[in-house]
Amino acid sequence: MDQFQTLYYDYCKTYYVEPNETILGEIRKVSNGDNQTKSFNLSSLNIPEAQYTVLGKLFSHDFLYTSIHLNDCNLSSEALQAFLHGLVTNTTCRTLELKGNSIHGAGTEALAKVLRRNQTLQNLRLEWNQIGAMDSPAFSSFCDALSLNKSLIELDLRNNDISHVGGTELAAALKRNVTLRVLDLRWNNIGLVGSRALLAACQSNSTLNELHLTGNNVPDDIMQNIT
Repeated sequence: MDQFQTLYYDYCKTYYVEPNETILGEIRKVSNGDNQTKSFNLSSLNIPEAQYTVLGKLFSHDFLYTSIHLNDCNLSSEALQAFLHGLVTNTTCRTLELKGNSIHGAGTEALAKVLRRNQTLQNLRLEWNQIGAMDSPAFSSFCDALSLNKSLIELDLRNNDISHVGGTELAAALKRNVTLRVLDLRWNNIGLVGSRALLAACQSNSTLNELHLTGNNVPDDIMQNIT
């Protein structure tokens, strides 16, 4: 772990960033044996944006943390992209939580890159973002990446402004994806058209075990067939 801390200091020096005591505290928890779950948690903390460039570089070399939690961090698009750039090549993290960061556009594209290239991530929690807002091309990229991903098992997309168009794109992804077991789409705007497409996808997908659609104006007969 001292090696990880040293690497953090080195990257801070490279990018002219003052080392952050909160981040150092998270690193030292593992070093001191206080973090048996090997999780890196900055949720709800106000970390300077420049630190995420350092963290992106750091986690591209990570050999320890199996889960990363950045919920409700008010991440800017630039900070998120810098951080996710490192996760593209990360081979240790199994769980990534990014709830409540208003992710959309370029941030969604950055997530798509992670899904395309990262072969380790199994649980991705993205509740309370804007990933599907305005049926953006970025969400299409996200769905395309999901269709090709071969490691993700659980995906949480609750409250992400996903419309019937987005639901249809997710359905197309599910027809090709062979690893996802749980997809949570509660409290979006998928409606009749999107739910029909998802139902058809479920009928051809032999891996998905759970699809949650509460709060999407889905007709009862479709809900019964899906559940």
